[in-house]
Parts: sequence; C-alpha cells; structure tokens
Amino acid sequence: MRFVLGFVAALALAVLLGLAFVWSGAYNIAASDPHYDAVRWVFETTMKNSVERRAEDVEAPARFTDAQIREGFVEFDAMCVHCHGAPGEEAADWARGMRPEPPALAEKATHWNSAQVFWIVKHGIKMSAMPAFGATHDDETLWKIVAFVERLPSLSPEAYAQLREEVGEGAVAGHGGHAHGTN
Repeated sequence: MRFVLGFVAALALAVLLGLAFVWSGAYNIAASDPHYDAVRWVFETTMKNSVERRAEDVEAPARFTDAQIREGFVEFDAMCVHCHGAPGEEAADWARGMRPEPPALAEKATHWNSAQVFWIVKHGIKMSAMPAFGATHDDETLWKIVAFVERLPSLSPEAYAQLREEVGEGAVAGHGGHAHGTN
C-alpha cells in the first residue's frame, strides 16, 4: 500500500512539475530555434507511428495511370512545391524557417506507402504547417497527388521541368497560378 501511495504521489508531483514548466513559458517555441534532440525524436516518432496506425485502413489503388500522375503533378506544382521543393526546384526560402522543416519529398517519399501519403495529404500534420487538404479536395484528387508523389523520387530536374512545360500554363492557371509565375 505504501508503494502505491508513493507512486501516486510521485506521479502527481511529475504532473505538477510538467504543468509548471508549460505555464512558465521556459521552453522556447520560436521556429528559429531548433527543437532539442529529445523533443524532435518525440515529435517524429509520434507522427510516424500515428500515420502508420491510422493509414492501416486506407485502401490504396493497385496502380496509378499516367493521366493521374500528370494531374497529380498539377496539384503538387501549384500547392506543394513551395514547401517541399522538387527535382531542380528548391523550396521557398521561408519554408526553411519552418519547424519541423518540410521534408524534400523527392528524397523522403519512399519512406511512406501510398496509403500513408494519402492519409498525410488528406488529414495534414498538427504543429507542422502541413495542411489537411481533405477539407478542400475530394479523395480522387488526393489520390492523384499521391500518384505524383510516388513518381517524384524517380524524376530528374530536367524531367520535372519538361513535365511543367508539357502540362502548360493553362492547367496550372486553374489553381490561381503559383510561385513560378504561371497565371
């Protein structure tokens, strides 16, 4: 019984100290100040495990068509390239000041399967500036983005630029233009 009371008292003290730390404002939340390694690990591990768990019930298409990939490119080039960059395209300067810094999907996309990428694009990631596109885009459009993100690691800078030329300004103009000046 004494052990249980001691454990409960220690737990209550830990909670009170944690609340005092939060209330004090001692932790620097400035995006210009990188997270401590332990905090970064907690955030990354929580995000990875959360996405994996929630994406288990998402049924991904068996394969994507070239048309879906091209349409996904239009969406990606209009909405995603600013933060994530692309082959031959650096992310916007302001995106490098975000914490966590948005991953370069041309390198990191292979770490996630289709269902997981779909879940991330649809639901976003809290405290990362990754928006939830499910509120503004239907699932069919989101799967097209996934189709392109899957193709992204295999694209050279020249292939990305050629795809932008082939798709043309008309396709991107439907999104209100983007940072590359195509309206």
